[in-house]
Amino acid sequence: MSSFYKNQLRTYLAATLADMTTGVVMNGLSGQGASINWGNALLNGLQTGTNFVAYPISVDLLAKNSKAYKELQKEFEDPKKSTFLVKSKVYVINALATSALITTVNYPLSKVQEMFQNKKPSAKPTELVNFYVNGVLPNIGYPVVANSLSAKIPESKNSLKNYLRATYINVAASFGGTVFNLPVSVLRDHASPIGTIKGFR
Repeated sequence: MSSFYKNQLRTYLAATLADMTTGVVMNGLSGQGASINWGNALLNGLQTGTNFVAYPISVDLLAKNSKAYKELQKEFEDPKKSTFLVKSKVYVINALATSALITTVNYPLSKVQEMFQNKKPSAKPTELVNFYVNGVLPNIGYPVVANSLSAKIPESKNSLKNYLRATYINVAASFGGTVFNLPVSVLRDHASPIGTIKGFR
C-alpha cells in the first residue's frame, strides 16, 4: 500500500471513530437514557469516513487512469494556464467522480443502516440518483472555497495558528458546499434558502 493510501486509511479510521464518539457523547448529553445502537453508530461512522477520503482518492484514481485528466490537472496547477474554464472542468470532474465513489460505498451502507434502525430497506432508482446528486454540488463548493482560502491564508510556523487556520478553512469550505448545493435544496427538496443556511452546522 502506498503512503498516500496509508494516510487515507488513517484519515478514514480517525473520521469513523470521531463520528462514533460524537454520537455516543451526544446520546449521553441528551439525558434520555436511550441505549446506544452500536451497529447504527458504526455504519454512520463509516459513511462519515468515506466522505472524508472520497475526494482525494477520486482525484488520485482519475490521475492514474486518465491521461486527459492528468494533462488537465497539470494545467490546473499551472498559474499561467489555470483559466476559469480549466478550473471549472477540474472541479466538476472531481465532484462527479467523488460523488460516484461516495454513492458506491455509502448507499449500500445506508440500506444496512436502515435495518439497524428497524426500518424496512428499499432500493429505488430515484433514491439512488438523488443520493448521487446530493454529493455533486457540495464537492464543488468545498474545494473551491478551501483552495481559495488556502492560497490567501499562509501557513504559520506556530502549530496553534495552523490548527486554527485549518479549522477555519474547513468550516468555511463546508459552508461553501452548503451554498453551492442550494439549487438542489430549493428546486428538488423545496427547502427555504434562508432556513438551509441557518441550519448549517
